[in-house]
Amino acid sequence: MSKTENSTSKTKILELLKAADFGIRDINLRKLDAANLPKEMPKAIRDKIIKEINEEKAEFISDVATTHNKYDSYKKAIDNISFSLDDDESSGTKKFFALTGPILDVIENGYTLVVDELDSKLHPNLVSKIVSLFNSKELNKKNAQLIFNTHDTNLLSSGLFRRDQIWFTNKDRYGEAKLFSLADFKSDEVRKNEPYEENYIKGKYGAVPFLDFFDSLINVFSKYENEKQKS
Repeated sequence: MSKTENSTSKTKILELLKAADFGIRDINLRKLDAANLPKEMPKAIRDKIIKEINEEKAEFISDVATTHNKYDSYKKAIDNISFSLDDDESSGTKKFFALTGPILDVIENGYTLVVDELDSKLHPNLVSKIVSLFNSKELNKKNAQLIFNTHDTNLLSSGLFRRDQIWFTNKDRYGEAKLFSLADFKSDEVRKNEPYEENYIKGKYGAVPFLDFFDSLINVFSKYENEKQKS
């Protein structure tokens, strides 16, 4: 959140939010006021915050206010309206906002960003656009890297990745997981233009869960139901 207090960084964050089509026109930090702390706050925490604010000039952020356009019945923007990021915005908006700072930081400095389940709560098209930022020679001049895991198989057919950039985790029946790349397959087994997503779903590359037990669930449940009726 500290990046939002720098005008240049804040502008870049707002551009990312605008590009993501969240309708956010502005963002402002809401800081805790030592004189107006929530009454239900535990005394020990209250005392600690008051001490750090008064003695160490520390600042505590309680929320982020997001500004949206307000429209009349003719769809004309007539005013602004403020929302709470925590209380009013969607989980996807909150996640993307949380990612904007790290994304800018790693791209500006050539670092590596590691994200667990990047696709969670985000639209698939937005995830593709995030990946494309790191693939862009114009925007990612310092060769920052993005490493993430995902269950969104659509990304396999997006055309965004080379074979050596696609890695799978395969867990055997004993719970042991192994990591391997699509590039590990011989070129005659995996061709450059073949449908990666379709082949993955079919199990050509492995790394798919063992779900055969689902086929027998009807018989298993029926057996339990019969035993219950007999008892």
